[in-house]
Parts: sequence; structure tokens; C-alpha cells
Amino acid sequence: MATTKIEAPNTIIDFLCTIKSTKTKIFTTRLPEKPATYFHIISLDKQTICTIDSDNNFQQYKIEAGEKLTHKGKAPFKIQLNPNISELYFEGWKVHLQENDNFIQLKPTP
Repeated sequence: MATTKIEAPNTIIDFLCTIKSTKTKIFTTRLPEKPATYFHIISLDKQTICTIDSDNNFQQYKIEAGEKLTHKGKAPFKIQLNPNISELYFEGWKVHLQENDNFIQLKPTP
């Protein structure tokens, strides 16, 4: 029996944002130093992120290596990102992301 090699078409797979329907890990601060109306991301490599706020405003960003992004809106924010190449800050504090924290929710301190 002969083995046939099938060539896959040379296509680019676009980033698929699923933040609207995916379960998130919740992050809150105990003593906020900044308002909960924005968050900061520093990307250590090229990536695409998605975010949605409590008013259902959705935004998708393509970020380059070393780029800083400040997103403003109404918390809580849901974010889809690559935790291995992201530094995330909310209410003046760094969010300590774990390896599998691709989907995170930034919840304001009551």
C-alpha cells in the first residue's frame, strides 16, 4: 500500500476571539491605587488581544513586541491574551498571570 502525501494549502489562520463565550479567571485587588476605568498591557512579543467591558463594548487589538496599551472602559473587563508574553496592570497593581490564564476578568474592588 502506497503512502500519499497531501499538501495543505498555504493559508493563514486568523486569531479567533472567544472572550464573549469563554469562562474567565477573576482577578480583584484588595487596596486599589488607581481607578477601575482602565487597564494597561505591555506586550513582550507580537500578539492579538480581545477585551469586552460591562457595557458589552468589544475591542480587538494587534500589539507589537514592546508595545504598551491602555484600554479605557467600564469594569469588569474580560480579556483574552497570551499570559506568557503579557504584563497586565489593573487598579495600579500588576496582575500575576499564570501559564494558562488566557481568559481573565478584571473585577473592580467594591
